[in-house]
Amino acid sequence: MSREVRQRQLGLEREADVAESALRQAMSGRASQVSRPESAINTLEQTSEGNMKVRLFLMLAALFCSCVSGCKTVRYMEDISQVSYTSESGTIPPELQWYAQIVITRNKVTLTRNGKTADTEVNEGTWEFAVDEQKVTAFFEQLEAIDCSSIEKVEPDEPTVGGGTETYSVVYAGDETFYLRYGQGTTYTDGMLIVKPIDAFIESLALPAGAANQYKEGER
Repeated sequence: MSREVRQRQLGLEREADVAESALRQAMSGRASQVSRPESAINTLEQTSEGNMKVRLFLMLAALFCSCVSGCKTVRYMEDISQVSYTSESGTIPPELQWYAQIVITRNKVTLTRNGKTADTEVNEGTWEFAVDEQKVTAFFEQLEAIDCSSIEKVEPDEPTVGGGTETYSVVYAGDETFYLRYGQGTTYTDGMLIVKPIDAFIESLALPAGAANQYKEGER
């Protein structure tokens, strides 16, 4: 639990203690209020006690939500475990259509590329290769520092037909996933905050021999 969340928890606990003490004082004052009609005393005390209980309940509920949501936010934004980029072709000749995915973890990169027909011209395969862990750590920390709250999906008035798709995914601790899926005219406000660093990292990779070409040699 972060220091900020712990301090907030302690503050709420102190407020709850004060409210409980006030409730006890209000209840102990019954005997000294005999000069008032008993019906009025009961009504006032019941109202005061009820309001105090409501305050206590709200404070405890706020404390619980603070602990749960605060910790969840911290966990969600820390410790990226995986980043992936997926692309899929649109309306092109069937033998040229492809599906490709690059998965980046802290110690390796995996590229998978497949065609969609038996006579595909796509350079198919799965290539796994090591990557500089310090470079990956710096890349993940760059993504962890991004405030994703301004990123919002923007749907087109009329979806385009036939285009390809691109998906950018970031997997955080606890398997929480943040992703952007571009295709059919869909865009995102501030989506480049995620897209640019991922594209830049992928472009910096030195792919293994035989993996760089999208299509088989001599066929495209």
